[in-house]
Amino acid sequence: MTISWIDFSIIGAYMLMMLGVGYYVFRRSPSLEEYLVAGRSMTTPILVCTLASTYYGLDVLFGTSELAFNEGIAAYFSYAAPYFALSAYPIGSARDPM
Repeated sequence: MTISWIDFSIIGAYMLMMLGVGYYVFRRSPSLEEYLVAGRSMTTPILVCTLASTYYGLDVLFGTSELAFNEGIAAYFSYAAPYFALSAYPIGSARDPM
């Protein structure tokens, strides 16, 4: 399997878009500190959700993929099922305040 030029162009376009969004938001911030800490306006639940999603995203991307490659797809499902069940519970049980 080889990666063609179209694959590289899609990856490059995605990276440029992400850098563009970051630069746009950076230019709108009054200072570098405000940009890096989101103006200190992030509430605790949003911060916790951000940290948890980063952890689960990396774990699923690297941990479960490696497990499935080394041990087989059955090990992947037995390992990943609790994470999916726990991550779907707060979404399905959240109440809309509006």
